[in-house]
Amino acid sequence: MGTETKPKPPRALWISLAAAALSAAVFLWAVLFEYLMNPQRIYLRSNLKFYAGTVNLLFILPTAVFVSLLIFLVYLKKRRSGGKGVITGLIIFGSVVYGMFFLWAAVSALVLGAVNIMRGDYVGENGWLMEWHGPWGEAEGAWYTYFEEYNWLWKKEYYATENSVRQEIEERYGTQITPVGTTAGQEGWGVYTFAAEEDPAFVFRVQPSDQREFKEDFVQACADMVMGTVMEEVYPQRTWSTAYADQGQGFDGESSRFETGFVIECADLDDARVCAEIVAHLAEEALKSDYTADYGALIVVRCAGVEKWAADAAFPIGKNRLGDRPEYVWEGDRYTDWSLVYARLLDNYTWNLAGDGQESSADLESSAFYVEGAYRFLYDTLFADAGYPYKPAYSAKGSFYAYLTESTGSLESTEERMNTVETVVYDRESKNGKCHLFVHYRDYYEIGANAPYSTEIVDMYAVEMATGQVFVSGRHAWADLGSQEYQEATGEP
Repeated sequence: MGTETKPKPPRALWISLAAAALSAAVFLWAVLFEYLMNPQRIYLRSNLKFYAGTVNLLFILPTAVFVSLLIFLVYLKKRRSGGKGVITGLIIFGSVVYGMFFLWAAVSALVLGAVNIMRGDYVGENGWLMEWHGPWGEAEGAWYTYFEEYNWLWKKEYYATENSVRQEIEERYGTQITPVGTTAGQEGWGVYTFAAEEDPAFVFRVQPSDQREFKEDFVQACADMVMGTVMEEVYPQRTWSTAYADQGQGFDGESSRFETGFVIECADLDDARVCAEIVAHLAEEALKSDYTADYGALIVVRCAGVEKWAADAAFPIGKNRLGDRPEYVWEGDRYTDWSLVYARLLDNYTWNLAGDGQESSADLESSAFYVEGAYRFLYDTLFADAGYPYKPAYSAKGSFYAYLTESTGSLESTEERMNTVETVVYDRESKNGKCHLFVHYRDYYEIGANAPYSTEIVDMYAVEMATGQVFVSGRHAWADLGSQEYQEATGEP
Protein backbone atom coordinates (compact mmCIF):
# COMPACT_ATOMS: atom_id res chain seq x y z
CA MET A 1 0.00 0.00 0.00
CA GLY A 2 1.21 3.42 -0.82
CA THR A 3 1.85 6.10 1.71
CA GLU A 4 -1.34 8.10 2.52
CA THR A 5 -0.97 11.78 1.73
CA LYS A 6 -2.26 14.05 4.49
CA PRO A 7 -4.38 16.96 3.28
CA LYS A 8 -2.67 20.30 3.58
CA PRO A 9 -4.43 23.36 5.00
CA PRO A 10 -6.26 24.98 2.11
CA ARG A 11 -4.93 28.21 0.61
CA ALA A 12 -8.26 29.92 1.49
CA LEU A 13 -7.36 29.53 5.19
CA TRP A 14 -4.19 31.53 4.77
CA ILE A 15 -6.03 34.12 2.68
CA SER A 16 -8.72 34.60 5.32
CA LEU A 17 -6.13 34.81 8.09
CA ALA A 18 -4.21 37.38 6.07
CA ALA A 19 -7.41 39.38 5.55
CA ALA A 20 -8.07 39.35 9.29
CA ALA A 21 -4.52 40.43 10.03
CA LEU A 22 -4.67 43.18 7.41
CA SER A 23 -8.01 44.43 8.74
CA ALA A 24 -6.67 44.58 12.27
CA ALA A 25 -3.49 46.29 11.07
CA VAL A 26 -5.45 48.99 9.16
CA PHE A 27 -7.64 49.62 12.17
CA LEU A 28 -4.71 49.82 14.57
CA TRP A 29 -2.83 52.10 12.17
CA ALA A 30 -5.79 54.49 11.94
CA VAL A 31 -6.14 54.59 15.73
CA LEU A 32 -2.40 55.10 16.21
CA PHE A 33 -2.16 57.76 13.49
CA GLU A 34 -5.14 59.66 14.90
CA TYR A 35 -3.58 59.50 18.36
CA LEU A 36 -0.34 60.93 16.99
CA MET A 37 -2.19 63.64 15.05
CA ASN A 38 -4.47 64.72 17.91
CA PRO A 39 -1.97 67.20 19.38
CA GLN A 40 -2.18 69.02 16.03
CA ARG A 41 -6.01 68.97 16.26
CA ILE A 42 -6.20 66.69 13.20
CA TYR A 43 -8.83 63.94 13.17
CA LEU A 44 -10.29 61.42 10.75
CA ARG A 45 -13.36 62.73 8.96
CA SER A 46 -16.33 61.60 11.02
CA ASN A 47 -18.17 59.80 8.21
CA LEU A 48 -15.05 57.99 7.01
CA LYS A 49 -14.13 57.10 10.56
CA PHE A 50 -17.58 55.73 11.21
CA TYR A 51 -17.91 53.75 8.01
CA ALA A 52 -14.38 52.41 8.16
CA GLY A 53 -14.70 51.44 11.80
CA THR A 54 -18.18 49.97 11.38
CA VAL A 55 -17.33 47.94 8.29
CA ASN A 56 -14.08 46.75 9.82
CA LEU A 57 -15.43 45.83 13.27
CA LEU A 58 -18.82 44.49 12.25
CA PHE A 59 -18.08 42.85 8.90
CA ILE A 60 -14.50 42.43 7.65
CA LEU A 61 -12.78 41.36 10.86
CA PRO A 62 -15.58 39.04 12.15
CA THR A 63 -16.11 37.57 8.69
CA ALA A 64 -12.41 36.85 8.34
CA VAL A 65 -12.31 35.17 11.76
CA PHE A 66 -15.46 33.08 11.15
CA VAL A 67 -14.42 32.04 7.64
CA SER A 68 -10.99 31.07 8.92
CA LEU A 69 -12.57 28.99 11.67
CA LEU A 70 -15.00 27.26 9.31
CA ILE A 71 -12.28 26.50 6.77
CA PHE A 72 -10.12 25.08 9.53
CA LEU A 73 -13.01 22.87 10.70
CA VAL A 74 -13.54 21.64 7.12
CA TYR A 75 -9.83 20.83 6.97
CA LEU A 76 -10.06 18.83 10.20
CA LYS A 77 -13.09 16.92 8.88
CA LYS A 78 -11.17 15.85 5.80
CA ARG A 79 -8.07 14.92 7.77
CA ARG A 80 -9.70 12.81 10.47
CA SER A 81 -11.77 9.73 9.84
CA GLY A 82 -13.47 9.84 13.23
CA GLY A 83 -15.35 12.62 14.90
CA LYS A 84 -16.79 13.88 11.65
CA GLY A 85 -20.21 14.26 13.21
CA VAL A 86 -18.82 16.55 15.90
CA ILE A 87 -16.95 18.65 13.37
CA THR A 88 -20.01 18.82 11.14
CA GLY A 89 -22.01 20.02 14.13
CA LEU A 90 -19.41 22.67 14.87
CA ILE A 91 -19.51 23.84 11.25
CA ILE A 92 -23.30 24.12 11.35
CA PHE A 93 -23.20 25.81 14.76
CA GLY A 94 -20.54 28.30 13.59
CA SER A 95 -22.54 29.07 10.45
CA VAL A 96 -25.68 29.75 12.49
CA VAL A 97 -23.81 31.95 14.97
CA TYR A 98 -22.19 33.89 12.16
CA GLY A 99 -25.55 34.33 10.42
CA MET A 100 -27.09 35.71 13.60
CA PHE A 101 -24.08 37.95 14.13
CA PHE A 102 -24.31 39.19 10.55
CA LEU A 103 -27.97 40.18 11.03
CA TRP A 104 -27.11 41.94 14.30
CA ALA A 105 -24.22 43.74 12.62
CA ALA A 106 -26.45 44.89 9.75
CA VAL A 107 -29.09 46.29 12.12
CA SER A 108 -26.39 47.96 14.26
CA ALA A 109 -24.82 49.52 11.19
CA LEU A 110 -28.17 50.99 10.12
CA VAL A 111 -28.83 52.41 13.60
CA LEU A 112 -25.32 53.79 13.99
CA GLY A 113 -25.52 55.16 10.48
CA ALA A 114 -28.67 57.13 11.36
CA VAL A 115 -26.98 58.45 14.50
CA ASN A 116 -23.90 59.38 12.51
CA ILE A 117 -25.98 61.34 10.01
CA MET A 118 -27.48 63.30 12.92
CA ARG A 119 -24.26 63.86 14.83
CA GLY A 120 -21.55 63.71 12.21
CA ASP A 121 -19.86 66.25 9.99
CA TYR A 122 -21.77 68.27 7.47
CA VAL A 123 -20.81 71.24 5.41
CA GLY A 124 -22.02 74.40 7.09
CA GLU A 125 -21.73 78.09 6.38
CA ASN A 126 -18.90 79.13 4.08
CA GLY A 127 -17.88 75.52 3.49
CA TRP A 128 -16.73 74.75 7.03
CA LEU A 129 -17.26 71.26 8.41
CA MET A 130 -19.53 71.25 11.44
CA GLU A 131 -19.90 68.46 13.97
CA TRP A 132 -23.06 68.55 16.07
CA HIS A 133 -23.01 67.76 19.78
CA GLY A 134 -25.82 67.83 22.26
CA PRO A 135 -28.92 66.11 23.65
CA TRP A 136 -30.59 63.43 21.58
CA GLY A 137 -33.06 65.01 19.19
CA GLU A 138 -33.00 68.36 21.00
CA ALA A 139 -31.57 71.65 19.85
CA GLU A 140 -31.41 73.17 23.33
CA GLY A 141 -27.97 72.79 24.84
CA ALA A 142 -26.46 71.68 21.53
CA TRP A 143 -23.27 73.11 20.10
CA TYR A 144 -21.04 72.69 17.09
CA THR A 145 -17.36 72.00 16.66
CA TYR A 146 -15.92 73.52 13.51
CA PHE A 147 -13.27 71.87 11.37
CA GLU A 148 -11.24 72.85 8.35
CA GLU A 149 -11.21 70.38 5.45
CA TYR A 150 -7.58 69.26 5.83
CA ASN A 151 -8.03 66.76 2.97
CA TRP A 152 -10.57 64.14 1.93
CA LEU A 153 -9.45 61.82 4.75
CA TRP A 154 -8.60 64.18 7.62
CA LYS A 155 -10.08 67.29 9.20
CA LYS A 156 -8.43 69.93 11.36
CA GLU A 157 -10.26 71.49 14.30
CA TYR A 158 -10.84 75.21 13.93
CA TYR A 159 -8.78 77.50 16.13
CA ALA A 160 -8.51 81.22 15.70
CA THR A 161 -5.25 82.77 14.64
CA GLU A 162 -4.42 86.36 13.93
CA ASN A 163 -4.46 85.67 10.20
CA SER A 164 -7.73 83.76 10.26
CA VAL A 165 -9.46 86.47 12.31
CA ARG A 166 -8.12 89.20 10.02
CA GLN A 167 -9.30 87.30 6.94
CA GLU A 168 -12.80 86.81 8.40
CA ILE A 169 -13.20 90.51 9.23
CA GLU A 170 -11.83 91.63 5.87
CA GLU A 171 -14.29 89.37 4.04
CA ARG A 172 -17.17 90.53 6.23
CA TYR A 173 -16.63 94.26 5.78
CA GLY A 174 -14.69 94.39 2.52
CA THR A 175 -11.79 96.43 3.86
CA GLN A 176 -8.10 95.91 4.51
CA ILE A 177 -6.96 95.86 8.14
CA THR A 178 -3.69 95.40 9.97
CA PRO A 179 -3.02 93.97 13.46
CA VAL A 180 -1.79 96.40 16.13
CA GLY A 181 -2.04 94.28 19.27
CA THR A 182 -3.36 91.08 20.80
CA THR A 183 -4.11 89.40 24.11
CA ALA A 184 -4.63 86.01 22.45
CA GLY A 185 -3.66 82.83 24.24
CA GLN A 186 -1.68 79.90 22.89
CA GLU A 187 -4.65 78.39 21.05
CA GLY A 188 -5.75 81.64 19.43
CA TRP A 189 -8.60 82.61 21.77
CA GLY A 190 -8.42 86.15 23.07
CA VAL A 191 -8.94 89.71 21.93
CA TYR A 192 -7.27 91.02 18.80
CA THR A 193 -6.83 94.71 18.07
CA PHE A 194 -6.79 95.87 14.45
CA ALA A 195 -6.58 99.15 12.59
CA ALA A 196 -7.73 100.10 9.11
CA GLU A 197 -4.82 100.23 6.64
CA GLU A 198 -6.22 103.43 5.09
CA ASP A 199 -6.73 105.12 8.47
CA PRO A 200 -4.49 103.86 11.32
CA ALA A 201 -6.46 106.06 13.77
CA PHE A 202 -9.47 103.78 13.30
CA VAL A 203 -8.89 101.01 15.85
CA PHE A 204 -11.30 98.22 16.78
CA ARG A 205 -11.28 94.91 18.63
CA VAL A 206 -12.31 91.32 17.77
CA GLN A 207 -12.81 88.38 20.13
CA PRO A 208 -13.35 85.04 18.32
CA SER A 209 -14.90 81.93 19.86
CA ASP A 210 -14.65 78.23 19.06
CA GLN A 211 -18.13 78.50 17.52
CA ARG A 212 -16.68 80.73 14.77
CA GLU A 213 -18.55 83.70 16.24
CA PHE A 214 -16.98 87.10 16.71
CA LYS A 215 -17.57 89.68 19.38
CA GLU A 216 -16.32 92.84 17.71
CA ASP A 217 -16.92 96.58 17.60
CA PHE A 218 -15.87 97.40 14.03
CA VAL A 219 -19.11 99.18 13.06
CA GLN A 220 -19.61 100.98 16.38
CA ALA A 221 -15.97 102.13 16.42
CA CYS A 222 -16.34 103.39 12.85
CA ALA A 223 -19.53 105.30 13.74
CA ASP A 224 -17.96 106.65 16.95
CA MET A 225 -15.00 108.02 15.02
CA VAL A 226 -17.32 109.84 12.58
CA MET A 227 -19.54 111.21 15.35
CA GLY A 228 -16.56 112.23 17.47
CA THR A 229 -15.25 114.32 14.57
CA VAL A 230 -18.65 116.01 14.19
CA MET A 231 -18.76 116.81 17.91
CA GLU A 232 -15.28 118.31 17.91
CA GLU A 233 -15.94 120.43 14.83
CA VAL A 234 -19.57 121.49 15.31
CA TYR A 235 -20.32 121.13 19.04
CA PRO A 236 -16.98 121.68 20.82
CA GLN A 237 -18.67 122.77 24.08
CA ARG A 238 -20.81 119.64 24.34
CA THR A 239 -19.62 116.78 26.58
CA TRP A 240 -19.49 113.36 24.97
CA SER A 241 -17.81 109.99 25.56
CA THR A 242 -17.69 106.38 24.36
CA ALA A 243 -19.54 103.59 26.13
CA TYR A 244 -17.71 100.29 26.56
CA ALA A 245 -18.89 96.75 27.19
CA ASP A 246 -17.44 94.53 29.88
CA GLN A 247 -13.94 93.38 29.14
CA GLY A 248 -13.41 90.13 27.29
CA GLN A 249 -13.73 87.16 29.59
CA GLY A 250 -10.41 86.31 31.19
CA PHE A 251 -8.66 89.38 29.81
CA ASP A 252 -7.80 92.72 31.35
CA GLY A 253 -6.67 96.03 30.03
CA GLU A 254 -7.66 98.66 27.51
CA SER A 255 -7.23 96.33 24.52
CA SER A 256 -10.14 94.12 25.55
CA ARG A 257 -12.76 96.86 25.89
CA PHE A 258 -15.45 96.90 23.22
CA GLU A 259 -17.17 100.11 22.12
CA THR A 260 -20.94 99.80 22.48
CA GLY A 261 -22.30 103.32 22.05
CA PHE A 262 -21.62 107.01 21.49
CA VAL A 263 -22.74 108.97 24.56
CA ILE A 264 -23.71 112.65 24.78
CA GLU A 265 -24.74 114.38 28.01
CA CYS A 266 -28.09 116.14 28.43
CA ALA A 267 -28.22 118.59 31.35
CA ASP A 268 -31.98 118.87 31.94
CA LEU A 269 -35.39 119.25 30.33
CA ASP A 270 -34.48 122.65 28.87
CA ASP A 271 -31.45 121.08 27.19
CA ALA A 272 -33.43 118.19 25.68
CA ARG A 273 -34.40 120.01 22.47
CA VAL A 274 -30.77 120.87 21.67
CA CYS A 275 -29.67 117.32 22.48
CA ALA A 276 -32.35 115.94 20.16
CA GLU A 277 -31.09 118.07 17.28
CA ILE A 278 -27.50 116.94 17.96
CA VAL A 279 -28.53 113.26 17.95
CA ALA A 280 -30.37 113.70 14.64
CA HIS A 281 -27.30 115.38 13.13
CA LEU A 282 -24.97 112.63 14.41
CA ALA A 283 -27.29 109.93 13.09
CA GLU A 284 -27.40 111.54 9.66
CA GLU A 285 -23.61 111.78 9.47
CA ALA A 286 -22.98 108.26 10.80
CA LEU A 287 -25.46 106.74 8.34
CA LYS A 288 -23.44 108.06 5.43
CA SER A 289 -21.18 105.09 6.14
CA ASP A 290 -22.42 101.86 4.57
CA TYR A 291 -21.14 99.99 7.62
CA THR A 292 -23.50 101.83 9.98
CA ALA A 293 -26.43 101.63 7.56
CA ASP A 294 -25.97 97.88 6.96
CA TYR A 295 -25.01 96.70 10.45
CA GLY A 296 -26.20 99.36 12.89
CA ALA A 297 -24.72 101.48 15.67
CA LEU A 298 -25.97 103.11 18.85
CA ILE A 299 -26.23 106.68 20.13
CA VAL A 300 -26.96 107.16 23.84
CA VAL A 301 -28.25 110.32 25.55
CA ARG A 302 -27.37 110.36 29.25
CA CYS A 303 -30.11 112.36 30.95
CA ALA A 304 -28.87 114.12 34.10
CA GLY A 305 -31.40 114.31 36.93
CA VAL A 306 -33.32 111.23 35.78
CA GLU A 307 -33.69 108.02 37.77
CA LYS A 308 -30.55 105.91 37.30
CA TRP A 309 -32.37 103.01 35.65
CA ALA A 310 -33.81 105.37 33.00
CA ALA A 311 -30.94 107.83 32.64
CA ASP A 312 -29.53 106.35 29.41
CA ALA A 313 -31.88 106.72 26.43
CA ALA A 314 -30.62 104.56 23.53
CA PHE A 315 -31.20 105.52 19.90
CA PRO A 316 -30.29 102.71 17.45
CA ILE A 317 -29.39 103.76 13.92
CA GLY A 318 -28.98 101.56 10.87
CA LYS A 319 -30.02 97.93 11.03
CA ASN A 320 -30.26 97.71 14.78
CA ARG A 321 -32.87 96.35 17.18
CA LEU A 322 -34.17 97.66 20.47
CA GLY A 323 -34.34 94.06 21.74
CA ASP A 324 -34.35 90.40 20.75
CA ARG A 325 -38.12 89.99 20.57
CA PRO A 326 -39.49 89.76 17.00
CA GLU A 327 -41.97 92.62 17.45
CA TYR A 328 -39.12 95.11 17.70
CA VAL A 329 -38.42 96.54 14.27
CA TRP A 330 -35.33 97.83 12.51
CA GLU A 331 -34.81 101.49 13.35
CA GLY A 332 -32.91 102.45 10.17
CA ASP A 333 -32.77 106.24 9.77
CA ARG A 334 -35.68 106.89 12.16
CA TYR A 335 -33.64 109.08 14.49
CA THR A 336 -32.41 111.45 11.85
CA ASP A 337 -35.70 113.19 12.71
CA TRP A 338 -35.04 115.34 15.79
CA SER A 339 -38.71 115.29 16.82
CA LEU A 340 -38.65 111.52 17.43
CA VAL A 341 -35.59 111.91 19.63
CA TYR A 342 -37.08 114.87 21.46
CA ALA A 343 -40.36 113.02 22.12
CA ARG A 344 -38.50 110.28 23.98
CA LEU A 345 -36.30 112.69 25.95
CA LEU A 346 -39.30 114.78 26.88
CA ASP A 347 -41.14 111.71 28.11
CA ASN A 348 -38.08 110.61 30.08
CA TYR A 349 -37.70 113.94 31.86
CA THR A 350 -41.42 114.27 32.50
CA TRP A 351 -41.99 110.92 34.20
CA ASN A 352 -38.63 109.64 35.45
CA LEU A 353 -37.13 112.50 37.44
CA ALA A 354 -34.87 111.41 40.30
CA GLY A 355 -35.42 112.46 43.92
CA ASP A 356 -38.05 111.86 46.59
CA GLY A 357 -41.38 113.26 45.51
CA GLN A 358 -39.83 115.48 42.85
CA GLU A 359 -42.27 116.38 40.12
CA SER A 360 -41.70 117.69 36.64
CA SER A 361 -42.31 121.40 36.14
CA ALA A 362 -43.28 120.80 32.51
CA ASP A 363 -46.40 122.57 31.25
CA LEU A 364 -48.20 119.65 29.57
CA GLU A 365 -50.41 121.96 27.50
CA SER A 366 -47.54 124.00 26.12
CA SER A 367 -46.18 121.42 23.68
CA ALA A 368 -47.83 119.15 21.13
CA PHE A 369 -45.37 116.44 22.16
CA TYR A 370 -47.63 115.90 25.17
CA VAL A 371 -51.12 114.48 24.65
CA GLU A 372 -52.59 117.39 26.60
CA GLY A 373 -50.72 119.90 24.47
CA ALA A 374 -51.68 118.12 21.25
CA TYR A 375 -55.34 118.39 22.19
CA ARG A 376 -54.90 122.07 22.98
CA PHE A 377 -53.70 122.61 19.40
CA LEU A 378 -56.57 120.48 18.10
CA TYR A 379 -59.13 122.46 20.15
CA ASP A 380 -57.76 125.85 19.10
CA THR A 381 -57.75 124.81 15.44
CA LEU A 382 -61.15 123.10 15.09
CA PHE A 383 -63.40 123.68 18.10
CA ALA A 384 -62.68 127.01 19.78
CA ASP A 385 -64.26 129.21 17.08
CA ALA A 386 -67.32 126.90 16.97
CA GLY A 387 -68.02 127.72 20.60
CA TYR A 388 -67.30 124.31 22.09
CA PRO A 389 -66.07 124.39 25.70
CA TYR A 390 -62.50 123.41 26.59
CA LYS A 391 -63.02 120.47 28.96
CA PRO A 392 -60.16 117.91 28.91
CA ALA A 393 -60.34 115.05 31.44
CA TYR A 394 -59.21 111.51 32.18
CA SER A 395 -61.29 108.35 32.41
CA ALA A 396 -61.19 105.99 35.38
CA LYS A 397 -58.61 103.96 33.45
CA GLY A 398 -56.39 107.00 32.98
CA SER A 399 -57.21 107.57 29.30
CA PHE A 400 -57.32 111.16 28.04
CA TYR A 401 -60.56 112.51 26.56
CA ALA A 402 -62.35 115.85 26.17
CA TYR A 403 -66.04 116.74 26.40
CA LEU A 404 -67.40 118.79 23.48
CA THR A 405 -71.18 119.13 23.50
CA GLU A 406 -74.60 117.58 24.13
CA SER A 407 -77.55 117.68 21.73
CA THR A 408 -80.29 115.52 20.22
CA GLY A 409 -80.45 113.54 17.02
CA SER A 410 -81.60 110.34 15.41
CA LEU A 411 -79.93 107.43 13.65
CA GLU A 412 -80.66 106.38 10.09
CA SER A 413 -81.81 103.02 11.41
CA THR A 414 -84.48 104.52 13.70
CA GLU A 415 -86.69 107.60 13.72
CA GLU A 416 -86.62 107.81 17.50
CA ARG A 417 -85.20 111.08 18.82
CA MET A 418 -82.20 110.48 21.11
CA ASN A 419 -79.83 112.47 23.26
CA THR A 420 -76.27 112.78 21.91
CA VAL A 421 -72.90 113.45 23.57
CA GLU A 422 -69.78 114.29 21.59
CA THR A 423 -66.26 113.66 22.92
CA VAL A 424 -62.75 113.58 21.54
CA VAL A 425 -60.77 110.58 22.79
CA TYR A 426 -57.02 110.11 22.57
CA ASP A 427 -56.18 107.00 20.53
CA ARG A 428 -52.40 106.56 20.28
CA GLU A 429 -49.23 107.73 18.59
CA SER A 430 -49.06 107.30 14.82
CA LYS A 431 -46.97 104.48 13.43
CA ASN A 432 -44.21 106.85 12.38
CA GLY A 433 -44.12 108.33 15.89
CA LYS A 434 -44.65 111.90 14.67
CA CYS A 435 -48.30 112.52 15.52
CA HIS A 436 -50.83 112.09 18.31
CA LEU A 437 -54.09 110.60 17.04
CA PHE A 438 -57.58 111.49 18.32
CA VAL A 439 -61.04 110.12 17.53
CA HIS A 440 -64.18 112.30 17.57
CA TYR A 441 -67.16 110.22 18.79
CA ARG A 442 -70.91 110.92 18.94
CA ASP A 443 -72.78 108.67 21.41
CA TYR A 444 -76.57 108.20 21.08
CA TYR A 445 -78.62 107.62 24.26
CA GLU A 446 -82.25 106.64 24.48
CA ILE A 447 -84.25 109.08 26.60
CA GLY A 448 -83.58 108.32 30.26
CA ALA A 449 -80.84 105.75 29.54
CA ASN A 450 -77.32 105.91 30.99
CA ALA A 451 -75.60 103.60 28.52
CA PRO A 452 -75.18 104.59 24.85
CA TYR A 453 -77.52 102.95 22.38
CA SER A 454 -75.04 103.44 19.54
CA THR A 455 -71.79 105.23 18.78
CA GLU A 456 -70.60 106.77 15.54
CA ILE A 457 -67.27 108.23 14.50
CA VAL A 458 -67.56 111.86 13.45
CA ASP A 459 -63.92 112.08 12.33
CA MET A 460 -60.34 111.25 13.20
CA TYR A 461 -57.52 113.76 13.65
CA ALA A 462 -53.74 113.80 13.77
CA VAL A 463 -51.68 116.47 15.53
CA GLU A 464 -48.05 116.69 14.49
CA MET A 465 -45.86 116.87 17.57
CA ALA A 466 -43.11 119.04 16.16
CA THR A 467 -45.38 121.79 14.79
CA GLY A 468 -48.83 121.34 16.34
CA GLN A 469 -50.36 121.21 12.87
CA VAL A 470 -53.74 119.47 12.71
CA PHE A 471 -54.68 116.99 9.96
CA VAL A 472 -58.32 115.98 9.46
CA SER A 473 -58.63 112.43 8.14
CA GLY A 474 -62.21 112.40 6.88
CA ARG A 475 -62.54 108.87 8.28
CA HIS A 476 -65.93 107.83 9.69
CA ALA A 477 -65.06 104.17 10.31
CA TRP A 478 -61.90 102.27 11.24
CA ALA A 479 -61.78 100.68 7.80
CA ASP A 480 -61.88 104.04 5.99
CA LEU A 481 -58.79 105.55 4.40
CA GLY A 482 -57.65 108.94 5.59
CA SER A 483 -56.98 111.99 3.47
CA GLN A 484 -53.69 112.18 1.61
CA GLU A 485 -52.35 114.82 4.03
CA TYR A 486 -53.34 112.64 6.98
CA GLN A 487 -51.61 109.60 5.49
CA GLU A 488 -48.41 111.52 4.76
CA ALA A 489 -48.36 113.01 8.26
CA THR A 490 -48.99 109.73 10.12
CA GLY A 491 -47.32 107.18 7.85
CA GLU A 492 -50.45 105.01 7.84
CA PRO A 493 -53.79 104.77 5.98
